[in-house]
Amino acid sequence: MLSEQFGILGTLGAGYQNTFTPSYASNLNNNIIETKGNGFYAGITPGVIFFPVPKFGISASIGSLGYDQLNQERNNDPDGTERKVSNFGARFGLSELLFGGTYYFGR
Repeated sequence: MLSEQFGILGTLGAGYQNTFTPSYASNLNNNIIETKGNGFYAGITPGVIFFPVPKFGISASIGSLGYDQLNQERNNDPDGTERKVSNFGARFGLSELLFGGTYYFGR
């Protein structure tokens, strides 16, 4: 807290992701190539918070920093069956502007 009513915060999020995508190959057998994937993601969102009353806070953030990893597996694919995709990125700007409200029971 920078003062009684104003502070800086960071929101951390993490989780598991699972994907499934069927597609048809363009060969004579019309094989179905299924792509399955699973992995994890994590991100942090910095922001500011204002307390107009003691237990209710109004927050705002303008971007995030995140990482995700996805292990993909394909069946019937002649180019290979497994690959790992990782992304690290920062998204900041007015298109990422978020507002929120939180009630704090113990404050």
